[in-house]
Amino acid sequence: NNDLFVSTGATYSVGATSSISTPVNQSTLANWQTATTQDANSLSVDAVFVSPTNLHLNTAANATLNAGATPVSVTIDIDCEARNATTPDIGADEFTYVAPTCAIPTAVAASTVTTTGATVSWTGPVGTYILEYGLTGFTPGTAATAGVGGTLINPAVSPQAITGLLNGTAYDVYIRQDCTGGSLGYSSNSSVVSFTTLVPPPANDNCATATVIPCGGSISGNNTAATDDALDPISCGSTSFGLTKGVWFSITPTTSGPLTVSTCTGTAWDTYLRVYTGSCGTFTTCAGFDDDGCAETTFGLSSLTFTATAGTTYNVLLSGYNAVDFGAYTISVTCPPVCTGVSTWTGNISTDWNNVGNWICGIPTITSEVVIPASRPNYPVINTNVEIKKITVDPSASVTVTTGFELKLNGF
Repeated sequence: NNDLFVSTGATYSVGATSSISTPVNQSTLANWQTATTQDANSLSVDAVFVSPTNLHLNTAANATLNAGATPVSVTIDIDCEARNATTPDIGADEFTYVAPTCAIPTAVAASTVTTTGATVSWTGPVGTYILEYGLTGFTPGTAATAGVGGTLINPAVSPQAITGLLNGTAYDVYIRQDCTGGSLGYSSNSSVVSFTTLVPPPANDNCATATVIPCGGSISGNNTAATDDALDPISCGSTSFGLTKGVWFSITPTTSGPLTVSTCTGTAWDTYLRVYTGSCGTFTTCAGFDDDGCAETTFGLSSLTFTATAGTTYNVLLSGYNAVDFGAYTISVTCPPVCTGVSTWTGNISTDWNNVGNWICGIPTITSEVVIPASRPNYPVINTNVEIKKITVDPSASVTVTTGFELKLNGF
């Protein structure tokens, strides 16, 4: 019931026979057993201890010594622990052997998630690993075989990059260890780790790629994946709010006059509108801004009207008022009415005859036919000498000529 192990070589032997003066060295246990007919139940195994200073046997590395002896009269070991009565361990230390297994990877985590990939890391002993991924809910495979819907990266090294994924898609990932090199097969799969790839920003995330809105048209979209906008040097509304996940639009009216941009319908989050003129990155003016211009009070939707000039491109920024304000939206544009050849008074701006914003088809000239309709917010006051071709004034409307000036009709 002994473990008689020595290194190989001429200077090492299990024991010696014959006499002290003329010993015959027995270099192996087999030689010793033959020469002495002793130690029939002994082994020659290189025992693995816990450490150089702790001579207890390593419970995971001494399978041959475990339960390898026959019962003897010594019933306790060096720690005074009881020996197994039927299959004691060989040597001075009674221990419980724990067979080594292929360890399951732990601490599996996903990071650096992008629109088309992610990085997965895990912990485990030095060895070979297999990563398997698939759409959320797929059943992973075992060993070196992928499950239905699974894709293998074999071998995988932590941290392992996964590429070529679909954007805005949820994935599950499992890790298992390949211990076939040590004849321990494969580990079970790790716990699942899940992630969802990012959605790319919308095409109109930047001013340079603004979506064109035609006059009288509307655009529906979603700004959830848009990026926050930086405040432009041109002052245009709030300097603290209304910059969340901005999306851009452009409008080029063909007629001058009042132009309205609105989010009053089809949007369910607090919007903010800014309108700029000039080129992207070098805006020249702020044509208008608005936070709560719509009549509803639930969300704080925006609508603004400004005086547009025919042929001018206006850059519109639609964004969320606060960080939580984003999602599906609808933005619409109402341009000045198309000119039919008759200068029609709108009075949308003031009473000033010479303000283009008060007219459809522009400020009347000497060849213009003029219409002053009813139900205008303001009616014209003439403070200069004016000559036109013809004028039609609704009975409930009015035209005021300031004393000292005249309105001349040359085609009446």
